[in-house]
Amino acid sequence: MKKKLIVAVSMLLMLTLLPSMSVLAEEKALNLTLDQAIELALANNNQVELNRLSIEKAKLKLEQSKYSAKKIPEEAVTNYDTALAKYIAPLSSQMELTLAEAQVNVSENVLKLQVESNYYELLKKKTALDNAKNALTRAQEQLRITKESYKAGVVAQNEVIGAEINVASKEAAVLTAQNNYNKAVMNLAQALGLGLDTQIVPATQFSFQPVTVDLEAEVAKVLENDVSVIGAKEGLKMAEATFEQAKGYYTPNVFAYRDAEYNLEKAKVELKKAQDEAELKVRKAYLDLQSAQKGYETLEKSLELARESYRVAKLRFEAGVATRLEMEQAADKLSEQEASLMETLYAYNLAAAQFRYGIFN
Repeated sequence: MKKKLIVAVSMLLMLTLLPSMSVLAEEKALNLTLDQAIELALANNNQVELNRLSIEKAKLKLEQSKYSAKKIPEEAVTNYDTALAKYIAPLSSQMELTLAEAQVNVSENVLKLQVESNYYELLKKKTALDNAKNALTRAQEQLRITKESYKAGVVAQNEVIGAEINVASKEAAVLTAQNNYNKAVMNLAQALGLGLDTQIVPATQFSFQPVTVDLEAEVAKVLENDVSVIGAKEGLKMAEATFEQAKGYYTPNVFAYRDAEYNLEKAKVELKKAQDEAELKVRKAYLDLQSAQKGYETLEKSLELARESYRVAKLRFEAGVATRLEMEQAADKLSEQEASLMETLYAYNLAAAQFRYGIFN
C-alpha cells in the first residue's frame, strides 16, 4: 500500500509540473553567446538611445548658453548677476554635457553587467538542473541496489520504501530545477528586449577563469570615470568660478560672497566624499573577488572528497557493511558540494565582471 502511494504521489507531481517543463521546448531555440546577448540588449534597449539623445540636448543647451553669453558685451558686465549670465551659465551647460556623456557610458556598462548577471544566472540554473538530474540518477541507482539487497535478504522492505521515497523526492527536485531554469530564461529574454516565450540556449560555457586585477590601477580608473566623482569635479569647477566672480563684486561681509564661499567649501567636501565612496566600492569588490577565488579553489577539493565518499559509501552498502541512510547522506553531501561550487563560481564571475565594466555595487 505504501509503495503504491509513493508511486501515485510521484506521478501526480510529474503530471502537475510537466506542462511548465515543456513550454519552452515548444519554441524555437535561440543560441546566444554572452557577447551576442550583450549586443542584442544594447540594440533593443530604449534607455540607451534616450541617454544618447540627452547628449544632443545638452549640446544644444550649451550652444544656446554660449550664444546668450556672447550677446553680452564685456563692458556690460558691471554686476554679479550679469557676470553669472556671461561666464557661469555656459560653464553650467558644459557641466551638463560632461555628465550626459559620462552617463551614457555608465548606463551601457550597467546594462552589460545586468545582461551578464542574467546570463550567468541562466547558466547557474542549467547547472543546478544538471545536478538535480545527477542526484536523481544516483537515487535511482540506490533504489536498484536496495531492491537487489532486499531480494537477497540483506535489508528489510522498509529500506526499499525509503529508497523509493528518496527517488520521488529527487524527481520533484528535478521538476523544480526545470521551472527555475525556465524562469531564468524569461528573465534573460526580458533583459534582451525579447518576448518572454523566447527560448534561449546559452552557448558560452560556465567555467572558472582566474583574472588578475591591478587594484591601484582600478582605483585610479574609477576615480576618473565614476559618474558621482565626475559630477563632484564639475560641481567644484562651478563653485570655484562662481566664487571668483563673487570676490570681484562683493566684500567678505556680504551675503552673496559668503554664500559663494560656502558653496565652494561644500563642493570640496562633496568631491572628497564621492572619491572615498568610489574607492571603497572598488576595494570591497577586490576583496569579494579574492574571497570567491579562494572559496572556489577550496570547494573544488571538497567536491573531489564528496565524490570519493559517495563512491565508498555506495560500495560499502553493496557489500552489506553500510546502511542505505549512510549512502543517501553521502549522496546528499555530494549534491550540496556541487551546488556550493556552482554558487561560488557564479559569485566569482560576477565579481570579475564588475572590474571589466567599472560598475561596482
